[in-house]
Amino acid sequence: MPEEDVLDEALNFSTKHLLVLRKKMDGNKAEQIQQSLEYPLHWRMPWTEARDFIAIYQYDAKMNSVLLELAKLNFNIMQSVYLKELQELVEWWEDLNYKERLPFARDRLLECYF
Repeated sequence: MPEEDVLDEALNFSTKHLLVLRKKMDGNKAEQIQQSLEYPLHWRMPWTEARDFIAIYQYDAKMNSVLLELAKLNFNIMQSVYLKELQELVEWWEDLNYKERLPFARDRLLECYF
């Protein structure tokens, strides 16, 4: 589509300049750039993005240890909340028994959750 030419040009421009910058950056920043190039932000789930950022941030020379500890704590709390929600959803899904009542329906609860 003609309207998308501008988007393609922007993608090419940003990719080109990020690749150049990645070569000049230290390990942590280069890793962030690499992740952004592989999977744009709108493709990623926020909680996996947080996990990836925590993994990179802990090796940053300017890392704030209190902030890092809070981020890890928050991530672990949210992970336990998601796990509890999934357990409840699985019980609900199994109680509905759609797998046998609607054999044509796909049994992909986990994919739908995310």
